[in-house]
Amino acid sequence: YSSNKVSTSFTCTTCIMKSPQYIFPKNIPGICHPNVNAMASLIQDVEEDPCDEDSQGRRSETGTAVHSSSSYREIKQIGKHCEPFLHRSNLYKLQADKIQSDIEKYDDDSPYTKGKFAELYAFSKLFTLNYKYCIASQITPVRMNTLNQCYRGYSPDIVKALCEVGRHDIICSREKQAVERSAGKLVMQVARDLSREI
Repeated sequence: YSSNKVSTSFTCTTCIMKSPQYIFPKNIPGICHPNVNAMASLIQDVEEDPCDEDSQGRRSETGTAVHSSSSYREIKQIGKHCEPFLHRSNLYKLQADKIQSDIEKYDDDSPYTKGKFAELYAFSKLFTLNYKYCIASQITPVRMNTLNQCYRGYSPDIVKALCEVGRHDIICSREKQAVERSAGKLVMQVARDLSREI
């Protein structure tokens, strides 16, 4: 039993535990960030699309016409730019899942092991927030700059108080909605462009 605990602890010590960097205001929780989930899902669909364009706009090997619309290329670039954050999020999640598996397998409920799991899980969530914030910033940098300026007008105490009473929705709501509209328009534009190619 003791050797099993050593094995679990060794797994924890091999984790990448560098403190992550925020690209969003630290005093603003994720629930107050612009909702770009539809765009994030679309980017993942595009990344997995076997019918993809090359730099010359040629057809794929299967003979199917590749996507060449400017909106499609735009979200490809957004995905490429923000992908490092998603990669880090997935890496931390894999490490957290491994520790969770070890906890269950070796019945290791030590505070150290549970603490490492909680830390890695939190880092994964943090980088997911970074990823989506990056997407929003790439879609509409001007409006995101306006949103960030608005965020800076809220002290941590005010943000905490609003969240505690369930009124987080009023934090920079107009600026946030402007970002969300820009993201929604791009999603719809890509959908329209792709529908024309069918």
